[in-house]
Amino acid sequence: MKSRIGVLLGCVVASLIMMISGAGVAGAAVNRSDFVTQVRAAGLSTEKAAALQAKVDGYLVALKGRGKQVSPNQIDLNGAVLSVTVPGEGKARQFVAAGIPQCAGASANYGWFCAYQFENYTGDNIGMYSCGYYRIPWISIGSFQNRQTAGTVPTVYFDDGTRQNLAPAPSKQSGDVLWFEINTVRNC
Repeated sequence: MKSRIGVLLGCVVASLIMMISGAGVAGAAVNRSDFVTQVRAAGLSTEKAAALQAKVDGYLVALKGRGKQVSPNQIDLNGAVLSVTVPGEGKARQFVAAGIPQCAGASANYGWFCAYQFENYTGDNIGMYSCGYYRIPWISIGSFQNRQTAGTVPTVYFDDGTRQNLAPAPSKQSGDVLWFEINTVRNC
């Protein structure tokens, strides 16, 4: 019995290492062996680490090569950073000191526009710092914070082709942001 449990555990760990090493994931040309060390240091179980990597991999596939994984839960979008929550947690966490804590809950850093997957500044988030167009990859009711330079006006683009300006910086909305109708944000 113990040998079967050992073999099963070994298979789970091997699968996690293969998944984290990037087997079969496009757009993720980084050394993911560091990510294994980081998730272990953070105390994540093998199951939680695998579930987190599956979420990141899902975003990488959806982004079609427009993002690069730079930490266990962050994807660099070339001017913005998508931070992914560990399954079962409400807010994205930092795994490395060099990570970018741009959208830390209700206190976004100055200079950033933060789009949150869910209301009250929770769930996965995209922190936008360079002026650009950023695709919103989720279908939910969320929130945002605009802590860019005073007066900066972001624009949201809807699926039907229309657009709407949001309130100028500094501004925020803790709920009722209908991401399921919005496909892109231009943060400046």
